[in-house]
Amino acid sequence: MAEIGSSEIEVERLDDWAGREGVDQIDAIKVDVQGEELNVLRGSGDHLDGVVALDVEVEFNPLYEGQPLFGDVDRYLHYSPAELPGPALPVSDTQIYDSRPGAASHGGGQLYWSMATYVRTEHTFGSVEPVSADAAIRAAAAALGFGAIDFALTVLHRAAAGPDGPTVAPVLEALRRASGLEAPAS
Repeated sequence: MAEIGSSEIEVERLDDWAGREGVDQIDAIKVDVQGEELNVLRGSGDHLDGVVALDVEVEFNPLYEGQPLFGDVDRYLHYSPAELPGPALPVSDTQIYDSRPGAASHGGGQLYWSMATYVRTEHTFGSVEPVSADAAIRAAAAALGFGAIDFALTVLHRAAAGPDGPTVAPVLEALRRASGLEAPAS
């Protein structure tokens, strides 16, 4: 593949930016930086510890010279992958490459890349640990930002059944009405 151009850009570590801007808490991070995901995560410093959810592009086969693969990114993170159902194969899709949409149809075969969603362990589907109203609402907001309404409903449903139920119940009900979906059965 021939190089068609290059650009120099200034980069800054997330922890440096957050300190300068006075940002104490970051709830959600989306990382899609063409093979530099692990460097971005490493540059997040202590702010990564409080993140509720991450949406990270990962590759299973090398696309970029010297890039880390899924296993490298996965080992670095201290989160449990959320098991969200994917579409059944075959898939028709529109992919965006260099700001140009292109039709893509793919079935079985070798998976080269994907987006991996990681969430803090206390928010995973199988967790029985109680979470505070604040933590549940933050997790639900992060989930909605990544389009995972089923996850948002699950987190709020669990919190509504706990000691902070009266605080969480109106948020859960509003999301149910807005989405037309129900939270999972207990």
